[in-house]
Amino acid sequence: MKTLVKYILQRILGFDNYLFVFALFKTYTLHWDKNENHFFYFLKLIPSNGVFVDIGANIGIMTACAGRKYANLNIVAVEPIEKNIKALRRVIRFFNLKNVQAHQVALGNKNGSVKMVMPIQNKVRFQGLSHVLHESITDNNEGEVNEVNLYRLDDFEPIKNINKPISGIKMDVENFESFVVKGGLEQIRKNQPVLYIELWNNDNRRTCLQDLSDLGYLPFTFNLGRLVPYDASKHNHHNFFFLHQNKLHEYHLSEAL
Repeated sequence: MKTLVKYILQRILGFDNYLFVFALFKTYTLHWDKNENHFFYFLKLIPSNGVFVDIGANIGIMTACAGRKYANLNIVAVEPIEKNIKALRRVIRFFNLKNVQAHQVALGNKNGSVKMVMPIQNKVRFQGLSHVLHESITDNNEGEVNEVNLYRLDDFEPIKNINKPISGIKMDVENFESFVVKGGLEQIRKNQPVLYIELWNNDNRRTCLQDLSDLGYLPFTFNLGRLVPYDASKHNHHNFFFLHQNKLHEYHLSEAL
């Protein structure tokens, strides 16, 4: 049924307008989305005068929520899909977010270029499933393809040129997270930002957990209104909070360990 509704709306509104309307709807209602509203807890954890990097910003929903909450927060939104970033920039203009930069690039573990795909199923475009075409990602690879520049986070000039520390990173790149983390180890080590990362239960998750553990990060999940240490035997969540062990006292979480 949801796919049918998407098909009808995309045909009636046109895809560009559909994305913009959907982005506004989700921005205004994200607080009530039980699968995504943990993002607002993440926003409470990050200093409001640093840099927030939204990696996989998609159509700008979480970018807009962060920009509207913290006017002094420098936000770097990274989104490689052409249709998505067009909607994102439209959202930025709609909310008059002066503190947001949007960049149509992809981030990974090397510099170069990469092909991206927006999946199409039964004539319906699924912008939220857009991802890098990579041998490790075997699902939803049929759709609209575009090629973009690929950078390591450690080498990405728009971030290096901001004279503020990175205070938070949100990452949702459809099973490419481990590559993005590997390309940003230097920035993560130096700034020790709060990380909010979607990780499915696969090798991508295990690699991220190990790489971030090596940097001194501990994984948490959001449960019953608070953060609790991640336990693979108990938790089946996809949204992870990573906090550096040196900063646990700032979030009053030392007693949780």
